[in-house]
Amino acid sequence: MQGSGLITYSSDQNSYSATLTIIGSKRFRLDVQTPIGAFSSRINNRLGSIQQPDGKMFPLAPEIAASGIVQFELPRLADLQARSSVLDHGVTVIDGMSLHRVTIEQPLTPRKNIATDLYFDPQTHLLVKTANAIRPNGAQSELLRVITYGDYRPVDGVMIPFLYTQSLDGQKQWTIQLSEVQLNPNIQSNYFEF
Repeated sequence: MQGSGLITYSSDQNSYSATLTIIGSKRFRLDVQTPIGAFSSRINNRLGSIQQPDGKMFPLAPEIAASGIVQFELPRLADLQARSSVLDHGVTVIDGMSLHRVTIEQPLTPRKNIATDLYFDPQTHLLVKTANAIRPNGAQSELLRVITYGDYRPVDGVMIPFLYTQSLDGQKQWTIQLSEVQLNPNIQSNYFEF
């Protein structure tokens, strides 16, 4: 999918044009146009980088790249690797809401896995939020990353979230509100690389 809209960062209440592209559960790109230039985050499997407007590149830690920008496409069973596991925890109450919790654990290295909790609305079966632990570059410890999904709309017969909000350890980082989405865009694989 590829969607365009606006992103708002918690540190800056201005909104900026953004394009979010997701192909499967391993290729992501987020381009943001700001007054000082374009920021681009690109992830292809376990490799990812962020490019600032001045051209400086910052690599993403493999565990952050492997977990993607958002985990909306993670439940695709066709994308799960060998040695992945899926655990159904049943319905649990989170923030006063009954949600169906499923954990997907995927190998990062032979000794390290990435676990992501997915929370679905048990009535609509739509993804409400995802949670995983990440260690940003330079961080002393892991942080809990939670992404919430909302404003679902039908696109070519598929329900797609148009609203994404990320928080780290309970602190809101950004919100993306899409205005249009295209499924199955015609994109070259190098679109996710610098």
